[in-house]
Amino acid sequence: MADYTSTYTKTTGNTVEASDFSTEFDAIETMSQTKVDETSGTLTGGTLTNCTGSLTNIEIDTIEDSNNNELLDFVATGSAVNNVQIRNNSTGNQPVIESVGESDIGLLLRDSNNNELLDLAPTASATAQVQISNGVAVASVAASGLTNATLNIDSAGTGNLVLNNTATGDVVWGSSRVARYGESSVTATTSGTSVIVGSIPDWAKKVRIVLNGVSHNASLSSSFDLRLGDSGGIEATTYDYTEFAASSYSNGTATEWTIYPATNESAVVLSGEINLCLSNSSINKWTISSQIGTAAGTAGMSMVTGGKALSGTLTQIQLFVTGGADFDAGNFIVYWER
Repeated sequence: MADYTSTYTKTTGNTVEASDFSTEFDAIETMSQTKVDETSGTLTGGTLTNCTGSLTNIEIDTIEDSNNNELLDFVATGSAVNNVQIRNNSTGNQPVIESVGESDIGLLLRDSNNNELLDLAPTASATAQVQISNGVAVASVAASGLTNATLNIDSAGTGNLVLNNTATGDVVWGSSRVARYGESSVTATTSGTSVIVGSIPDWAKKVRIVLNGVSHNASLSSSFDLRLGDSGGIEATTYDYTEFAASSYSNGTATEWTIYPATNESAVVLSGEINLCLSNSSINKWTISSQIGTAAGTAGMSMVTGGKALSGTLTQIQLFVTGGADFDAGNFIVYWER
């Protein structure tokens, strides 16, 4: 460390007082704590303030705050050639954080487990980029840099590209809402007289029920029926219908929709589709269009159309058999969409 030199000047009187020595010794102490060694370039302690000139080629491991907690931690890589550069800018222009060193090197952000969070990959001579903007009510991600820049969002390999809206709003494409889809698990019809699926979301506008080999075990006159329900439960009134089965038509109002009429043949196995559509949202009215046929047993087909207004939003459907029968085979699945 260079020698410390100071000239003491007595401004008044001829007597050197103890306080004068104390002032000078304080100056020496401060110098020894904050002096940058001219040979090694090491700051040995204290606070470096009000510096003039330039500090270059500084080696720093950690920057701490006033409570000695780490603010920034610098980790060295042997033979490193790429690094981060932070650059200020003029009025109206953004400050810049960029990678420098080799050509076409991006930036990589990792979490505390050393897992990659964001890989910013470069393209040589790129002219388009992604712009992320905040807003009063709408935040946006857009392509920018060119008048007609394209925004490309892609998955990797055989992975899916998912737009997931977990809130209650819509996914919108341009000025149109994007269709939303969902489905229940496969529900068995192998026992009991009734099966309920209660996972239909409140945004559903169409519901499709697909039967696969559904049958009952009775030799009695037992039909296959459907009811709808909301959060208040399954409703058993005012199902308007027109039905075609066994070469005859019937219509009216009932306590359910009979999707396949009474049969005393336990060998009858049903497959087909039941389609429900919300026709009037103000009264929660749903229309039905079903086509159910026999996959085994006596050949037959039943087609049903009609309507049902619920007291609330559709949330569940009930498939059941009547006349003392129990389900004994098959399954069904429920699909929904908006």
